[in-house]
Order: sequence, then structure tokens, then C-alpha cells
Amino acid sequence: MPKVSVGRDRLFKALGRSNYTKDEFEDLCMRYGLELDDVTTEKAIIRKEMHLGDEEATEDEEVIYIVEVPAHRYDLLCLEGLVQALRIFMELDEIPTYTVANVPKESMLKVHVKPETSSIRPFIVCAVLRGITFDEARYKSFIDLQDKLHQNVCRKRTLVAIGTHDLDTLQGPFTYEALLPTEIDFVPLKQEKSFRADELMKFYESDTKLKKFLHIIEKSPVFPVIYDSKRTVLSLPPIINGAHSAITLQTKNVLIECTATDLTKAEIVLKTMVTMFSMYCEHKFEVEPVEVVGTSVKFYPDLSTSNMEVPLSEVTSKIGVSAEATQVISCLKKMQLRAVQGLSGDKECKIVLSIPPTRTDILQSCDVAENFAIAYGFNNITRTMPKIPTQGRHQLLSQISYLIRLEIALAGFTEVLTWILCSNKENFSMLDRKDEKSTAVIVGNPRSSDFESHLRSTERAMLRVSGKVKLSISTMSRIRVATEKNTKKTAQAIVTFKNQLSEFVNVVVSSGALQLPLPQPSPQGVLESNPQVGSTITVTENTDKENPCAELGEVTEIPAIGAASGTDEGMVVVNMTTDDPRVSPIRALAGSTTANGGFVATGNEDFDADFGKVLNRGLVGSFPRVQGELKIEVLIGETAGLSDKSYGGLIENYEGKQSPSKAHKGFHILTFVYQILIFEVGDVVLLDKGKDIGATNRRRIAALYSGEDSGFEIIYALVLRVLQMLNIPCKPTEGYSIAASSEPEFLPDRQANVTLKGKYVGTFGIVHPEVISPNDVDLSWFQVVSSIV
Repeated sequence: MPKVSVGRDRLFKALGRSNYTKDEFEDLCMRYGLELDDVTTEKAIIRKEMHLGDEEATEDEEVIYIVEVPAHRYDLLCLEGLVQALRIFMELDEIPTYTVANVPKESMLKVHVKPETSSIRPFIVCAVLRGITFDEARYKSFIDLQDKLHQNVCRKRTLVAIGTHDLDTLQGPFTYEALLPTEIDFVPLKQEKSFRADELMKFYESDTKLKKFLHIIEKSPVFPVIYDSKRTVLSLPPIINGAHSAITLQTKNVLIECTATDLTKAEIVLKTMVTMFSMYCEHKFEVEPVEVVGTSVKFYPDLSTSNMEVPLSEVTSKIGVSAEATQVISCLKKMQLRAVQGLSGDKECKIVLSIPPTRTDILQSCDVAENFAIAYGFNNITRTMPKIPTQGRHQLLSQISYLIRLEIALAGFTEVLTWILCSNKENFSMLDRKDEKSTAVIVGNPRSSDFESHLRSTERAMLRVSGKVKLSISTMSRIRVATEKNTKKTAQAIVTFKNQLSEFVNVVVSSGALQLPLPQPSPQGVLESNPQVGSTITVTENTDKENPCAELGEVTEIPAIGAASGTDEGMVVVNMTTDDPRVSPIRALAGSTTANGGFVATGNEDFDADFGKVLNRGLVGSFPRVQGELKIEVLIGETAGLSDKSYGGLIENYEGKQSPSKAHKGFHILTFVYQILIFEVGDVVLLDKGKDIGATNRRRIAALYSGEDSGFEIIYALVLRVLQMLNIPCKPTEGYSIAASSEPEFLPDRQANVTLKGKYVGTFGIVHPEVISPNDVDLSWFQVVSSIV
């Protein structure tokens, strides 16, 4: 929905009351069908748009109200229209009457339209605001309204482009032409040198605001252009106006021209511009016409009212209220709609409306009913139960879909939800299929080529997701290093990874402060982060009898990132993190977070005063399916830089088994299995000539298994389970049958079709490597990919 930014103080002053509270104004907006979206300041808006800091914004702190208005109410896109609508709604003002100035034809401004313009932008409409008075706020509102209209009804200038000019700098009559780009030369707005039109296209390719409009005309052999009688360029629509006729605060006479590919939209835009700002003209609400001479002669703008007759019963029945004609007429007047009571031939009471040029959104009786409901007050409408004899319930298809989802989830698969839009390439070439032009539904005017087609097969969705699954490891084990009391020793924790884990896992080794079970607070330790695989961390025990608390020794090869609070036990925590899209960060099983973002793990081991070292490695996650080995070694003695006689201790692994004191190391190897099991039950869209819209939705099931072992039997079992759950027997004529297939996206002789009563319903098999590769799936992880569609 469009949003209009207006200064609070100026808005309240225009409404005739300066002491509105925010809640009171918000309530007024809600009663009129608007919404106060935000309250901010000019400085905050500038900072947000230009990405500036607090000290860099130079605007004042004027409070700005951002009001959300209906998209079809073009007359509310500026402060002037908003204030006028609310004042009439509150019955403070009468509905204005707009008039076209009575100008002799011989002195009327003329625009001559050349036939060549029909090939690019065939229509132009114009009007003049005479004796207008601008101040800074009015001028800004005038420019903002053009921008809002360009984004809304003008469809980013593709349908209509607005040009406004200081008429006193120009000399009529004007001509609207279509010329070769090399023949057009002028100084564009906010520039000081002249450009040819083709040069201007290249110049604006780097302009953040104007580059998005270049595509409208840049590939055309001719460009539209407007000249005055002295061959001064007014504008190059829909790109830029000329600098010569730029409007300033001193401008008194404004020429408004709208070039278009849609004449109706052009007339609406012109009416909106002149009706909103004619209140600032010398003759209030009066607009001077312009004669447009082309294949026919027309005069713009047309500010006449349009008439409509609506039966009273049709208005009230749509709202569900009982109201007299006088009440309906009074309510419509509050919405800028003049109305009187009339009678039809069958004596039925009718409401005869006179619709002003500002209300171009009133098209039929339902629009009249809507406006009556707004003025009547939605809160004043009595709530009643709808007169529907039936009760809602789930459709059969939805019920079956839910049961199938539940059954597949119980089989160990995880449900995913994917986009129904994709590129045409994803529908066909990425699945090694030819586009037969008879199944895929193509989106008209797609925003991106990535979303130009409706999904015709859920198999592609499974492959898209499979390359994006994030994994983490889930396990917990401990290795304890025991040392004798008051003996200086050093222990090393060396972390190594093997097989596929070493390809993508980064190791994080962190150390907590070591404290013997004494009442004194422990000293702070150092938290380390992001070493390389194989990095070492050294922990040294404190032998100072005056201060028996153990201290953390020097850390080697690992950069410090901050201090961590002491823990109840000494330990070393090893965590795994990665930026690989297949692996999510792993969180420690227990612990606390420090102020600088570090992590300190805590253990549950009972400590004896004679022992004081624990190496504790904790990993936990939600997807324990990674293939590989993780090895942690604890080295004591010569391998740690000390003699054999210096330790005389014990090593205890995670299972509680002790090794002799002369053992040099203890280790534990953990193995994890990597698998993906995902599914989706959703709709695809197919062309269907038998439907009135030419397309139909079809509910499909897709599932995918990926791992290092053969998964064909897993997918096959899932197919059988779904068919069994649906009570479909394995009988070719009465139930289902399975036979070999030859679909291009699966491996030959590793696929099968499923038929139901002789009709094909699906396929499953091992996905062909040539299909896996273009779908951005790492083949080193997907030795076997089985799928059902």
C-alpha cells in the first residue's frame, strides 16, 4: 500500500486543530479507512535513506507522520488531498467544485502531436495552473505527488510519465515528436552541459534513480521529445525534463504534460495533479485547458463530474444495515460524493450520484457501498451470523495430504517447503528434459528469470533443497588427565580430523580457568577461538602453595579474543564451527556466555584435591549424520616437552578406563553417519486446456534420500508404505503396479514407474549424476541420491 509522509504540525494546522494526540489522529485515520503506519522525524528518514550516522544528518527534527492509504485512492497521495478528504469527512468543508477556465480558443495553448509518436508513446495530455503560489512545503509536496503517482498508477513511468515546467520560460505552441536519439540535444535537469539523447542514456546508467527507467525507450529507434516554438526541449519522456523550464519557488505558471501509452491512466494522473494543487492558484480550483492537436482535436483536462445511479437496496444490503435514503446521501457526502434521491421506472428508490474528478476510483455500485460503509462507521454495523446453511470442514484432498505427511514423517523423513515458482531451466534442462511447451505454466512479465515458471515437478524442489541442508554433530564425551599434587606438569590437547570432516570443519579450542575445590574465587582464564586443525593448547598447573588455585598457562598458536570467567572445574572445550552450508554451528552442551561473546563450558566431574586437570570436549547439535572420524589425543611426558619422570600420573578416557602412568597418550575416535531424508507434499501447476483459466493445480509427493550407501531400497520402501497406508492393493487392474521406466533424470536400470489402475502416477529411482551436478549438489557427499516424484 502507498505511504504518504506529512509533517505533523502542518497536517494538524491544515485540519484546523493543533492539539491532536497521536491516538486521536490514529482513530480518525482508522475511521476513514487509513492507517498511521509510523511516527518519525525528517532527520531519521534522511539517515535511513542515505545510511548516515546521527551526527551526519543535517535536517531538522520535525515530526513526520507516515500514513498508509489505499492504492486506488490517488487523491490521498499528498498532504493537500489527505487534508481535503479528512476535513470533508469531518464536515468542516464543502465538496469543492473544479472548473476549467474559459479561455478564448485563439489564445489557448496548443500541443501538436506528430504521427511518429504512435510507435513509442502515442498519447499526451496537458493543463496549466495559472497564478500558483509555491512555498517550500508546497513545492516539496508537488514533487512528492509526482513521485508517488509514478510509482503507483503510472507503473514506474511505463504507462504514464509526468513533466512539469515553468511556463514563463517557454513559448508556445508546443510539438510532441519522435526523433532519432542523435537528433535530440539538450541540457537535462540538474546538469550544466548539453547531451545528445543517446549519450544521456549512457550517462544515466550509473544514476541510482533514473537508470531503472532507461529500458522503457532505450531500445527504440526513436525517442519521444517535446519542443516549444523556439525548439527548446521541455522533456525527454519518460526519462528527464530539460533544465531550461525547471520549476522554482518563484514559478507562477505551471505547464503539466503527461505522455502515455494508456490514455485513460494519463487523464487520471492529469486530473489528480491539477485538482490537488489548483487550490493554490489565483483563482481557486480553476485550471486552464490546453488544446491537443493530433489525428483529432481534444481539450484537456476534463474536470466534469460523472453520474451514476445505484438502487438504495443494493447499497444497504451489501453492508447489512437498514438505512433511509437521506442517511445514505449524508454519508456519501462525507466521502466527497454528491448524491440525491431519485425513483426508477418501477418506483424503486435510487441514489443518483455526481462523482467529482478527484474520485476516479468510483466505478460501480460496490464502490458506492464501500464508501457508504466507511462514512457509516464499520463499528456501527451490527454483527450477525452469516446466513450460510452449511458448516466448514476439511476438503478430502487436504485430509489425505495431512495423513500422508504424517506417515512419511514417521518413516524418518523431514518435511520441507519450497517455492512454487522457478526458472524454466529448472523445470526442464536441469532435469535433462526437453521443453515440450505443453505442461509448464509461464508467468507473464516475471520480476526475475529465476521465477518465470510454475513448478511442474516437485523433484526439482528436492534437489534444490538437498544442496542447502545444514548439518551439525551430536555427541558428548570427556577425557581426563590426572596428575600428582604439587607436581609441575604440562598437558597438550591435539585435535585432528580425518576423512571428509577435514575438508570443511574448522576447530575451535577454548580453555576455561582451572580451580581446585577451594572457597577462593578462581582467576580468570583466556578464551581462545578459531585455530587451525591440529593447533595445540598448553595448560600448566600452579604449584604456588601460598595461592593453591591453579592458573592457566600460556596458550600457543591460538590468538586470544578476551577473558572468560572462571569455572568450577578446569577443562579444555573443543567445539566445531564451519561456514560450509552443509554444517551448522555447534553449541556446547552446558556453559555460559561471556560479555564479549565468548563461551565457557562447565562440567559435572567430582574433583579430588590431589588431581587437578580435565580435558573436556563437548559437541551437541540436531542432525547427527556426518561421515568421518574425529580424534582427540592427550599427550603427557616427552611428547609434551617434559621427561617421563615428571608426570607419574594417570590418563582416563571417556569410558572411565585407566591406562598405566607410563602411557604417553589416550584418545577416542568418534564416527558419524551423514544422511539426508527430506520430503514435500505440495502443489504443482500444469497447463490444462479443459479449464477456463487454462491451467490446473495438482497435488504431488516428493521425497529424497542421500547418503554413501545405496538408497534405492529406502525410497522403494517409502513408496510401498504410502500405497499400503492408502489401502491400495498390488493388483495391476484394481490397484497399483511397478515396472521399469526410462526417465532421463534417473539412472538407467535404477528406476521404476508406479501406475494406478493402468494410469501413470509417479516415478522413483537413483538420480543421474548429470542431473545432480547442475543443481549445485556436491558429488563427494551424494554418492547415491534416490528420489520419488
